[in-house]
Amino acid sequence: MGQAGHGARVWPTDRGFGGGTCALARWGDEALVNTYGERFPGRSQAVLPAFLGPAGTEQEVATRYAHFAAWWRRSAPASAGRAHAARTRGSSGSAAA
Repeated sequence: MGQAGHGARVWPTDRGFGGGTCALARWGDEALVNTYGERFPGRSQAVLPAFLGPAGTEQEVATRYAHFAAWWRRSAPASAGRAHAARTRGSSGSAAA
């Protein structure tokens, strides 16, 4: 699973998330959490959800967030997605067919 035989990921030193690291959320003020629920030091200018919890719960929080996000995508009415798209385009909400 890990690199270099240590069982843990080795993160790049740059904060540009090179090397495949993808920040899913902020963890407190000084760290980020990736899509595997692994916390690593860094900051991001991206709009990310904020997670916080006891040390060692990062994976559980990320998993719960993923389940909630998937449920929300399935449960949200299609019209809500269209309304959001219209607002972000700055239109009146009606799309040409």
